[in-house]
Amino acid sequence: MRDTQFFLLDGADAAAHEIVASFFSEIREQYLKVPELAMPHIANRIEEQNTIIRAGFGSLQSGLRELRDTATDTLDLKIDEAKDHLERHEYEIARETIKKLRQAKWDQMSARQRFRVLSNLAMIDLQQGKLNEAASLFIEAKDLQPEDQAAVANEALAYLLMRDNSRAFELADRAKARFPTSARALMVWLNTAPATASLKELKDSIPPYLAADPEVLVALAHRALMAKDAPKAEEIARRAIAAKGDWSYSRALLGESIFRSQLPDNAEDYAAALPARDKPRLAEAADACTKAIELAKKEKHSGIEAAALLIRAEARRLLGDASADEDIIAAYNIQPDDPTILNGYACMKIRLGQNLDAIEKLRSGAKHHARADLRMLLAFALSATGEPKNRTEAIRIFSSLAADPKAPSSEFRTQAAVAAIGNLVEVQRWDEARAFLSQLPPGAISTTALAALQGRVDLSAGERQKASEFATQANASIAAATSHEDIRLTARFLADLGRHRDALPLWQRLASPTCLGHDSYRLVESTLRLGEHRLLLAFCEQLRLNGIYDPQLIGLEAGIREHYDIEGTIFLLQEYLGRAPDDRNIRLQLSVIGTSSDAPNSSPPTRHQCQGRKIRRPKTGWPSYL
Repeated sequence: MRDTQFFLLDGADAAAHEIVASFFSEIREQYLKVPELAMPHIANRIEEQNTIIRAGFGSLQSGLRELRDTATDTLDLKIDEAKDHLERHEYEIARETIKKLRQAKWDQMSARQRFRVLSNLAMIDLQQGKLNEAASLFIEAKDLQPEDQAAVANEALAYLLMRDNSRAFELADRAKARFPTSARALMVWLNTAPATASLKELKDSIPPYLAADPEVLVALAHRALMAKDAPKAEEIARRAIAAKGDWSYSRALLGESIFRSQLPDNAEDYAAALPARDKPRLAEAADACTKAIELAKKEKHSGIEAAALLIRAEARRLLGDASADEDIIAAYNIQPDDPTILNGYACMKIRLGQNLDAIEKLRSGAKHHARADLRMLLAFALSATGEPKNRTEAIRIFSSLAADPKAPSSEFRTQAAVAAIGNLVEVQRWDEARAFLSQLPPGAISTTALAALQGRVDLSAGERQKASEFATQANASIAAATSHEDIRLTARFLADLGRHRDALPLWQRLASPTCLGHDSYRLVESTLRLGEHRLLLAFCEQLRLNGIYDPQLIGLEAGIREHYDIEGTIFLLQEYLGRAPDDRNIRLQLSVIGTSSDAPNSSPPTRHQCQGRKIRRPKTGWPSYL
């Protein structure tokens, strides 16, 4: 019997030895009393004991299950506690709670609990602007729950955070098909869909049951801004606010949408901060950003706060508000490493003439961020110093950006090419300029822009005939879909050649009757040179119908109109004085016309007389190379 499994090892617990010893003592006693019944009796006792043991094991297992369930419930409650802190924007408390839990209880957690811990840590990092850290945690968490809807959507979000849009779109496309009710998967899909997808196509891809989801709406509004459809972006942002009014991001998007709807088509007008065409709308944009800033502070979301400050600064600048730069500095102090904030801060420094400070900041930023816009701005700042060494570096940067297939757009590459040629011709490096243009990859810039720039080089080098041939080629290539940037480049080149008749229809195409800017001034100048009074008067009237009363243009229009319509001219000047009664020049002009109104009408001014009339254009904030 001692050789059987019923005997315990000598190292076993004393109480266990006592139980086994008692059991075998009873068997031995029974054996001595009735030897022939010993074996049946032993079998019966073993069976009885097995029943008791099985019951004991069952009770033990039940107890362990209860203990495990209690421990599981405790862990889930602790995770829920951390999540509550996260939702109340108490990020550091949430992080500390999760970290302690992870360190002390990780080995006791189920896969689901580990997934929750990592996902909440990722959300904390995301809210605090630690995008790469958040992305890594989302990817790690997905491996713990590969079939979970949130895990799959968050994996796609991770690649969006890492700016790997192609991978993010691939994963989001699968997630959207697999989990059609996932708003997050659809949000990532909308943000990363190819640039060729139209806004209508993106909108049509949204199922009705997700059409009012705030995450989906802000993603669609963002795509509308990318498509330069600011009115549509504003409409969608307002719907997002209706769905979730206390979210800073939707408010910031609304502010940006309104602001962008007021931007002029010509970058020169924006750089020069021409008077706003609709000050109430710009003020509305600034107010939306102020609300976003307030909400972002409550959410402790420094990224949105800084972005809203930057947008508000630009709106205030166009409003002529002196506090605009204070907003830019505040944004930079909050997020000095954010490339978009750095871009805005450097622009301010360049505008203030502090180029060396801008160069220092942009060099550092360009090293850490693969952003073409930072490199472009660095090149502008270097060029603005006027130093030969800096200009050479600027030309090198502009040239590389013009040839970069990964540049944001063809328009961006064209801007870089224009700047490169502008710098090269300024220092009379014409052969180098021609070589640069000849070595651009096919399709890097449009055929229109290429011809205009080739002609620009020849004109600068004194080869006027060749330059005119290129101008004819550029003009002939303009079609309905040609960008305004390319049309403007060609029109300016034609005007510089003295070909105002060819330039006129291009300025007509560019000049807006709802916004007074550089294109407007160039159209007016072109009509004056050509003696096209009918076109000039019609354009001035359109501007006035849209509420634009510029004193220079009013005086110019009156000077031309008086030769055709004295009564109309007097009415024009009186109407303007009703708006600006202190304008002495216009009052004097009205007096002169009134004095001479009884005299016979003089002849309309000749083209030569019109060419002497000049209007003062506003100076731009950037050097005009071409």
